[in-house]
Amino acid sequence: MKMTLPRPVVFSAAVAALTGKIVLLAGIGASAIAYGELNSEPYSLSNHFISELGWVHRSPRAQWFNWSAIVFCSLGLPIIFLMGIQIRTLLGYVSLLCGASMLLSGIAVALFPMDYMGAHIRAAGAFFLTYFLTVTLFTISIWLCKRKSELRIMLPVGVLCIFVALSFLVLPKGSISRALRNFEEFQRPDVWWLAVLEWGVLFSGLLWGAVATFVLCKISFSRSGNRADEQPPTAGESK
Repeated sequence: MKMTLPRPVVFSAAVAALTGKIVLLAGIGASAIAYGELNSEPYSLSNHFISELGWVHRSPRAQWFNWSAIVFCSLGLPIIFLMGIQIRTLLGYVSLLCGASMLLSGIAVALFPMDYMGAHIRAAGAFFLTYFLTVTLFTISIWLCKRKSELRIMLPVGVLCIFVALSFLVLPKGSISRALRNFEEFQRPDVWWLAVLEWGVLFSGLLWGAVATFVLCKISFSRSGNRADEQPPTAGESK
């Protein structure tokens, strides 16, 4: 018999995920708007990194961003767990653990902003690596999963996330080292592809989470799916 996750659990996880996204986007917006108060140039997604919003030394509303990231990662955990449970394979459970590690790394990134550069870089490195592993393993486990055809809608989103994450990971990062040595004197390019791809990782991850939430709700709240789940086994299956 197929398993449908309890509706109240899925609904609560969906509300938590949506709340986390709203809080994160509000924190990003508030920090980006105020960024120019301490800097000679406004914040731009084309050549500024996400972590600069949480850099207390340079961002006047850094704590707004940092706390919004902590709330977002914390409230995103239920969807990751439910997705792994819904797949119900060993690879799905491994994907779940990678996803939990990814979100915990995201919390560490916010707890150790760029003011604590060494710890921040290690936390950020762990986040981007576990993000790549999470979307890759979930995509493979969904592709192999035979139980729920509704999960297949996540395959193109997963491929997009893999492409963006891999592009960010393999792109040379020498420009970051040069910038970190002296941010005041460093001349930013008009389009800094490392920064663009980092934002791409964030937005593709938000898309993945939104689609995962939709799919879980669709499976749980679908009346036809529930009727199919509740059908008694045939004589051949009961033997």
